[in-house]
Amino acid sequence: MISFFRQVRKYYILTNRLKRAVSILITLHGCFLVSSCRHKLLPGQLDVPNGVQTGTGGYRIIAPRWSPDGRHIAFLRVASNRKASVCLLDTKTNQCYPLMNEELLSPDRIYRSGQFGVDDPAGPVWNPDGNHIAFSRVEWFKINPDESMPGEGLWVYDLATHKVSSLAVHPEKYDGTLYYYRAPKWSKDGIAFAFLGEGLHGETALYTRFGPRLDPFYDMPRYDQYADVSRISWSPDGSRLAFRQGVLRTITADRVETLRVITPGTNQPPLRLRAPGRIQSIAWSPDGSMIALSCSSGNPTLPETHSLYLVTLKDGRLKPMGGNELSGLYAPTWVNEHQIASIRKVNDGYELLLESATGGGRRRLCKLPTDDMDWSPDKKQIVCASPKRNSGLLIVSLIIN
Repeated sequence: MISFFRQVRKYYILTNRLKRAVSILITLHGCFLVSSCRHKLLPGQLDVPNGVQTGTGGYRIIAPRWSPDGRHIAFLRVASNRKASVCLLDTKTNQCYPLMNEELLSPDRIYRSGQFGVDDPAGPVWNPDGNHIAFSRVEWFKINPDESMPGEGLWVYDLATHKVSSLAVHPEKYDGTLYYYRAPKWSKDGIAFAFLGEGLHGETALYTRFGPRLDPFYDMPRYDQYADVSRISWSPDGSRLAFRQGVLRTITADRVETLRVITPGTNQPPLRLRAPGRIQSIAWSPDGSMIALSCSSGNPTLPETHSLYLVTLKDGRLKPMGGNELSGLYAPTWVNEHQIASIRKVNDGYELLLESATGGGRRRLCKLPTDDMDWSPDKKQIVCASPKRNSGLLIVSLIIN
């Protein structure tokens, strides 16, 4: 049986400039089908590997992602046994339903859906047409006759036909080393598609394709002798692809952090720009002329070491934003042509900040319980997951002057 969300509305004052925010706390209770995993497990394989903590019961809601038209929110409901289901919330009717049965999506790797981290946030990804949702799913590789190893492939759910089909998966006899496919990204026009492949030791490669692809098995990675790519992001017009690339020329040398901007399918030379630190996130301006970066000046696993930078693509100039008098800023997002929002970790949670792209005027918009969040297409609302078990989604309406 499928029940629906219950909602509680709260009204409160956040700041003088942010006059009123409307918070809709959606609580979930028993709204999902319980069934077996889609993948048949081989003899001796467990849904959860031995020695892995499975939690204390209940569920968690993670990775909320807004649809291109702003009506629906896709997210993952993760049970205590680490099985997850891709689900959909209709923000107009507040109705929720699962798109697939619970199954194991990533058995032996941490599923990070928050905005902070050296890797791209995990979670469902919308196609620009609003009718398809991509997600990762476990794949089993035969190491020898008596042993198998889990990897990940990419699949897509069709909202019109309610069918799941493979998007980028490994062939049955795979002799490569990139066992994990993740971070799928469509260009804004839906024509181009990119994703990352990752190996057992963290080596990564970039995959790109154009137009409809009938065969999901034979993607070839872009040649990269350094095998260190992440944070892929398409330009607003879909013609360019930006990503971070770490360059390690010798074993004894320090890794060089770079921003790369390429035009796939053409012979145009790429933009290569040395970054001041480990790139945590990449955000294109609405007109595609600039890129906002979050870079670390120290340990990239600590949020307080990150600051914002602005890259002008015409001349390749990079400069810090706002003088960087306030560190710990990451996950920049252009809310319009002149203002950029970012996240900062504070003692009791997170705060959402807004500042001018030309510098100055930085102010706090609101506080958040977690950085596992997403912006609505019109940049007037955010949806945020709760760090607590058996909690729902928080939708906040923002007034940005």
